[in-house]
Amino acid sequence: MKNITSINTNRFVLKNTAPYHVFIWLGKNFIQLAVSNKEQAKIEALKTYHKEKGNITKREALEVFEQQIVKNAKHCYVGLESKKFTLVPTELFSSENKSDYLKSIYDIAKEETFSSQKITPVKAHSIFTLKKGTASLLEKEFKNCTILHAPSTLLIAYQQLVPPNKKNVSFARLQQNEILVTVFQKKKLLLHTSFPIENLEDALFQYFNAIKELGIDKKSISLNTLGNHAEMDRFNSIVGKNVENCKYVNRLPILQYNDEVFSHPTHHFFNLFSLVLCA
Repeated sequence: MKNITSINTNRFVLKNTAPYHVFIWLGKNFIQLAVSNKEQAKIEALKTYHKEKGNITKREALEVFEQQIVKNAKHCYVGLESKKFTLVPTELFSSENKSDYLKSIYDIAKEETFSSQKITPVKAHSIFTLKKGTASLLEKEFKNCTILHAPSTLLIAYQQLVPPNKKNVSFARLQQNEILVTVFQKKKLLLHTSFPIENLEDALFQYFNAIKELGIDKKSISLNTLGNHAEMDRFNSIVGKNVENCKYVNRLPILQYNDEVFSHPTHHFFNLFSLVLCA
């Protein structure tokens, strides 16, 4: 596992550092870590780890979790990439019966358990699965830890980027093996679904087919993209010729970034920064 980004992290290993929070986005072959001040208003530091082949092992994850920058944090928020999730309107959500929502949609393995989080901007709760071993590991490693569903936290960030006078706005998070498509109409959520992909053509098909199924004229919709797929630029170029407007996501207006962050493609960190809005 290779450390490919390290920004302003050294000063956070000192015991006398002012209280701060740590946010970790845990993927299959990557880990991203951000430090914010206790008010969650400024991103103070960043780290990114990536594994070229295979998934990150428990030992490799622990190497990150046991770093001083993590251990000294006042609170840790961990975003997971569960594919088994659903959104339930807040007025219909029941914490006692949250497992029932997913059991009616997915086959749930014995090693899986359930969690949920409130997504206030869309008036819904996100219910998702996580492995019991992962939950146990996080509870053991962190005294104060909140587990989040990374794809669902994006909905909080997206709401800040939807213009109030814009009818159709879409977002696509393009990862190497998956595209997450989200569509708003007059700020109302119409779609938030992920699709597996093997290549860029799959991603293009899934995005345009989703728009077609919603009955939206592609020339009337704008697209904001993020993610770390190797062909992001090509995806934007092709889609941009067919929709009203296509661009990488902008920075979140309520967060301050260290200037050094802008030496990297900021859309690579957008999901990580979205976790900060859940604190």
